[in-house]
Amino acid sequence: MGLTRVNLLAVKCQISKYARGKTVEVPAHEKGWKNVFKMRNGTVTKIFLRFAYIHSNASYEFDPTREPGYVYHCHILDHEDNVMMRPLKLVH
Repeated sequence: MGLTRVNLLAVKCQISKYARGKTVEVPAHEKGWKNVFKMRNGTVTKIFLRFAYIHSNASYEFDPTREPGYVYHCHILDHEDNVMMRPLKLVH
């Protein structure tokens, strides 16, 4: 199974669940807040986002749903040409 690492800059994320036909439990070593997560081929990955500093619990002093927004990207350079660098649209 292919694997891609996705980076959300300056954002903490937590994997909620993997789904490939049915929901799959997230392994213990992948749980917790981080700024890079794995996306497996053919799998929907649901994540929670928290706009806070990576090394503390302090929140940013701005509204992340306002422009200019954020991008997510893959750590494999060839993937950037295959739509693995995209804007992240945030809504309330």
